[in-house]
Amino acid sequence: MGERYRPLRALAAESRRLAGEVKEAREYLGRLLVHYHPTCVPLDDLMGVCTQIDNVMTALPRAGEVAHLQQENANLRARRP
Repeated sequence: MGERYRPLRALAAESRRLAGEVKEAREYLGRLLVHYHPTCVPLDDLMGVCTQIDNVMTALPRAGEVAHLQQENANLRARRP
């Protein structure tokens, strides 16, 4: 009788392992989100946090835009008396 339930035990163990991994990933990504957007509150589920990160990263300026803005700021500072 115990042999019949071995696959179920293996599935249950794998399910617990994966649940722990998803929880760990959600916590890590939540910290990453708050690093880039300190006022943001991470959602409770992994896909929600991934979507929030996608939204924040989309709003961040690209490297070329940052260089352009830095150059504009330097030009403005140079013009000041």
